[in-house]
Amino acid sequence: MYDDIYSQLSLTDARLQDNARTGFAEPWQAELYACTHALCQRGLFSWTEWAAAFSAQIATHPQARDEGIEQAYFRQWLAAFETLLARNGICAAQDITALAARWRKAYLHTPHGQPVDLSNAERPCAATAQHTARGVPLAVSAARAS
Repeated sequence: MYDDIYSQLSLTDARLQDNARTGFAEPWQAELYACTHALCQRGLFSWTEWAAAFSAQIATHPQARDEGIEQAYFRQWLAAFETLLARNGICAAQDITALAARWRKAYLHTPHGQPVDLSNAERPCAATAQHTARGVPLAVSAARAS
């Protein structure tokens, strides 16, 4: 179900323009922002619900010592978004977890420099294929003292 909803959304749903300076460090952050606004505009949850879920994430999962403020902010935003999707019956929590695992596998199975495509989750690992083609295992030698 999540795939269906995601495929219907685009950055234009949130009225983001390609030439506008968005202030997002990563494309996924802009997409998350756009999806949140689009689902709210479509009435799947209210902005009040969103603010409560986001506030709860910030309160219960604050910034970790080893993460930057922006990392924490979008981690909390994503968790709040996923919470609302599950709570409002848009998709089940286990579906979100399974889809995240598929995207991670697709990322790991995508050749370097190529765009990540979810269909790559079903293919052999790109890194493995590159190293086994010669039939010689990789070896790492110990570093020399300077």
